Amino acid sequence: MKIKDGYIKVESYDGFVVTTVGDENKNNKIMLTLNGTASEIWDMLKDGKSADEITAALSVKYDITKGKAQDGVDKIIDSLKKEGILTE
Repeated sequence: MKIKDGYIKVESYDGFVVTTVGDENKNNKIMLTLNGTASEIWDMLKDGKSADEITAALSVKYDITKGKAQDGVDKIIDSLKKEGILTE
């Protein structure tokens, strides 16, 4: 899965915002706010990492169980899918 073209993440005063650019902006104007962890997940998706790879990385980084990390990753991925931002 990967992030579709036409979406960018920019830093805002209180975190990060995902918005549309180019042709995607004409068809689907969107603005999502991401916290720090969601921003990390976004970056790993942009780098082509799988959900399993992201889960493992976050589990190690934050010293949490893989189950807890997976719940967070699934929640963000589901939100991005719902908005039509991810492709398989």
